[in-house]
Amino acid sequence: MICRLARNYRNALRRAQAGEGEAGYILLTTVLLIVPLITLTAIAVDIGGWYLQASHHQKAAEAGSLAGVVHLPNEPVAIAEATKAVEANGYYDGVDGVSVTITRIGANQLRVTVSDGAIQYLSKSVVSGFDIERSATAQQVKPTPLGSPRNSLGGGNLDGADPENIWLAINGYCSVRENGDLLNSGLQGAFVGPGYTCAAPATPNPDYDTEGYEYGVTIAQPSGQNFDVRVYDGSYTPNGNGPPDQAIMWGFNNIDTIYTLLAPDGTVLNTVTANSGDTWWENRWRSIGTISGATPGTYRVRVETPTNENGSYGVNSFALRTFTGGTYTKCTTEVGQPGFSATCPQIHGIDYVSVRTLNAGAVADFYLADVNADNAGKTMEINLFDPGEGADSIQLLDPNGNPVSFRWSTDCATVSPPTGGCSGTTTSLDVSGTGTQPGPRRLSSSRYNDRSMILTVDLPNDYLAQFGTNSWWKVRYSFGGGATPSDRTTWGVKILGDPLRLVE
Repeated sequence: MICRLARNYRNALRRAQAGEGEAGYILLTTVLLIVPLITLTAIAVDIGGWYLQASHHQKAAEAGSLAGVVHLPNEPVAIAEATKAVEANGYYDGVDGVSVTITRIGANQLRVTVSDGAIQYLSKSVVSGFDIERSATAQQVKPTPLGSPRNSLGGGNLDGADPENIWLAINGYCSVRENGDLLNSGLQGAFVGPGYTCAAPATPNPDYDTEGYEYGVTIAQPSGQNFDVRVYDGSYTPNGNGPPDQAIMWGFNNIDTIYTLLAPDGTVLNTVTANSGDTWWENRWRSIGTISGATPGTYRVRVETPTNENGSYGVNSFALRTFTGGTYTKCTTEVGQPGFSATCPQIHGIDYVSVRTLNAGAVADFYLADVNADNAGKTMEINLFDPGEGADSIQLLDPNGNPVSFRWSTDCATVSPPTGGCSGTTTSLDVSGTGTQPGPRRLSSSRYNDRSMILTVDLPNDYLAQFGTNSWWKVRYSFGGGATPSDRTTWGVKILGDPLRLVE
């Protein structure tokens, strides 16, 4: 072809020089331009291929980072799952010139980089070989830990000078939800006087969850150690006199409590049942299982009471703790606090915390939720069920300990409006006094009895600048006239917005 082009060029040149008109010059110009045009066409074809190749690299990197990040802080598992996703997209590290790099960034980000030699079809004579590389970084905002930055949760004043101000608690199926348990009370509207009934005319609790509540045991650092998980006062005291349990109806109290320890992947590690009245569990710490050779991740303790258990009118209050090495030492993940340790195994609520609040004087503060700077500019939504019986007001304290303004609302569309109204904005929610009840057959006359309230807080955009390493929000109960809370409440917290996202 080159020889033919050369002959045509020489012939065109002779004709042009011989004055054979414009045709000779056109042919000459065409011959002069055809080589660079062919070259540019070759490069253009390959450029399209490079864009397609880069797109495939990017998709593989994004798939890998999203698949792996959900397994952090267990870095080996996160890398393994990211590798599987990249390979499913056709890229194998070290094969045919492919390079795959997976890197953990901080506590909750994973970056995947895919690199490969650029495919060349027609451009080899004018462009030397090079690599095409694409990266993706995924971030997971973990579910909001509730209730404690420590290796213990609940327990009232068991620790003396550093009280929790709450007991964890769970109701029996027949205790009805107006007694403060949103998820594990099976019924509502069950007071028929002089007590409750576990049959008609009571109606099913629409929020009832057969699996009760789950509490996380988060191990953030590789350890390989064994962690003992213990419960304090794990059984229910039928007569209601033994602290910290509470009878709802005298003579009809029987609650078995089931504790299940699960691995991060859901594997059951151990299950124990604390039978009602079993004194082996009462007023002492007992092990409910061991996490052997712990790896980073969130293990879970599921706490539930049986469905349709006969005579289950009551509240079983308890506490949880975990430790390694044979001796319990309190620690915390809260930076700057006594006992801080980056390796402290944290026990916290998952989705909801079900508690009995204690009156520790004029006010009682307790931990609500761990909200870090990853959530700057978002909205925190708090589901507060059955608040206030025995208290005057509730405040939300930011990580610096200052009361904040929040919006609140409660359902007025399907139930009777409460005396305090349906919504508002405040820094101190008045929960005192009596009010209209959400339906018939309620025993309590408290203003927000048997109601869910939604509290929303706009998190500042300059979250890190305002709070630094502080991240724990608190709840403050205020009391007047020596009052004490007469029943229970349930809290849930979530941050509105996508918890899993690509950040680059």
